[in-house]
Amino acid sequence: MSDSVQPNTTTNPLKKLHTLTKELAGYPAVLLLATALVFVATLAGKLTTPTIAVLLALITTTDLTTRRYLPRTRTQFTTYDGRGYLGSGHAQRYLTLATASYLAITNTPTGHSTLTTSIVIGFAVLSLTLEPITLRATRRGTLSHAHLPWAPTPRTNTPPHYPAYLANTLTPIPLALANHTPALLAITAALVTLSLALQLLSNVAALSRNRIKRTVEATLRKELTAYQPKFYLYYDAAPGTAYQIGMWLPHLDAIGERYCVILRNQNTLNEVAALTNAPVIVRNSMTKLDDVTIDSVTTVFYANNAIKNAHFVRFHQYTHIQLNHGDSDKPPSYNPAMRMYDRNFVAGQAAVERYANHGVDTAPGYFDIVGRPQIKDIQPAHKQADPTGHTMLYAPTWAGFMADSQCSSLHIGLNIINAALSAGTRIIFRPHPHARKTPALRAGCDAITARLTEHAATTGIDHVFGETAEREWSIIDCINHSDSLISDVSSVIPDYLYSGKPIILTAIGAPSLEEFLTENPIGAACYILTEDLSNLHEVIAEAVHTDTLREQRQRLRTHYLGDFPHETYDQAFLTTARRYVNGNA
Repeated sequence: MSDSVQPNTTTNPLKKLHTLTKELAGYPAVLLLATALVFVATLAGKLTTPTIAVLLALITTTDLTTRRYLPRTRTQFTTYDGRGYLGSGHAQRYLTLATASYLAITNTPTGHSTLTTSIVIGFAVLSLTLEPITLRATRRGTLSHAHLPWAPTPRTNTPPHYPAYLANTLTPIPLALANHTPALLAITAALVTLSLALQLLSNVAALSRNRIKRTVEATLRKELTAYQPKFYLYYDAAPGTAYQIGMWLPHLDAIGERYCVILRNQNTLNEVAALTNAPVIVRNSMTKLDDVTIDSVTTVFYANNAIKNAHFVRFHQYTHIQLNHGDSDKPPSYNPAMRMYDRNFVAGQAAVERYANHGVDTAPGYFDIVGRPQIKDIQPAHKQADPTGHTMLYAPTWAGFMADSQCSSLHIGLNIINAALSAGTRIIFRPHPHARKTPALRAGCDAITARLTEHAATTGIDHVFGETAEREWSIIDCINHSDSLISDVSSVIPDYLYSGKPIILTAIGAPSLEEFLTENPIGAACYILTEDLSNLHEVIAEAVHTDTLREQRQRLRTHYLGDFPHETYDQAFLTTARRYVNGNA
């Protein structure tokens, strides 16, 4: 269809530049060669000063874009996330500075102080030389804890590296032109001073944090033993995925026992620490895990199936429980690797049968049906919504890490939205948090956002999307504010099933409808939208007007989400979790 957003990853000029320079023996080598040529041409007197300045500016811009620094500028000015900017591209940046320094010294006009220029250049060289030292000091001073009752926790962020790197990288540009005006030399001096000051602050902060870190590491086992936690939440994942444990933290708090969060990725510390007041401890190597194996702990919970989970499952004195960060018919929900845990907390009987139906044998007592405590605030609908003023939630999933998780409908999302708008519905658009990390899916999100913006402006309908739908509102808010759902195979489907409201499920990549329903039995309670969109208007009409599957949804709700009273729905999880934590399982 003409409005479909097709995958296109080649139109971004920065990506083209990145790809091209990588193909030319790697962009660091290309930039180093280009800088060397400019330096030689400068010494030979073959280029004018303005031309050299322009070339140095192009080299600097290319450096920042190909290293992907410019797209992250806003983030790097506000936080330090562990990426090592300082000390990178040194050879090329020294040559750039040398080129500018040669121009500044040899072309100093009457009235300028050569000594002043030389001092500025000297400090610029010093600032650039200090970068690797500052980086190493900051890494040594990176804290491995947060919220420990027995240890101080300084500010989460050290002075950011990126501004210091940026200041040193930009310094040659005004320096190359400094012979034309004293103001440019002053700008150079300001950039050098900024970098030196930030690096000094980073080193001072790193020294203080390193002292705290050494003390915490030396006394961790002793202090942890005295603290007496009853259980751990163990977590390993890349930054930006803390929602996986964020959904469980309030319910683990509700257990009412002391616990700690054990992280394996240093770069997730700040993100996770912002979600909880529980002690957070980073153990970035297997040997460091021994320090947290204390006798008071009975149970370890996991929210994903990261490879490094196996590093802790080997401690047989604990009961290891997989919580999962969603429940759906996707292959990750019956991964045979899940069998390494002692128990698997699942929402309903459907999860148990999912394993058996795919030939994954499990030990007796492996499953505990505890419902999905995160959905306790979903308000069940007791009657069909009025078609007038109908609000439809479109919540597509993302690409997934594996081929068997490629379920996103965003490539046809704009067509879906246009059909829903034609039916007179109000739209809530909430894509998966990772959707915009994939170029093709990001294009789909952008197209839908633009369409809803335009439609809202011309009709006055208050569609909900962007910041409101994705950050201010939770997924539960989106469910409660909607009358029906369009989504892909994901945990959103069974969660929405709890509401009792109509669901349109997209069959992406399905060889046939029969096979799709065999692999996704929850589809029996949904209106199935084929990928070719041949029944698009039909399924939307069903969801908005006729809704013939209401009774089927009621039956499957218990099968997928457990048979627990709405008023005390989350108590099933708490009761079962407390039994294990208190050693009564």
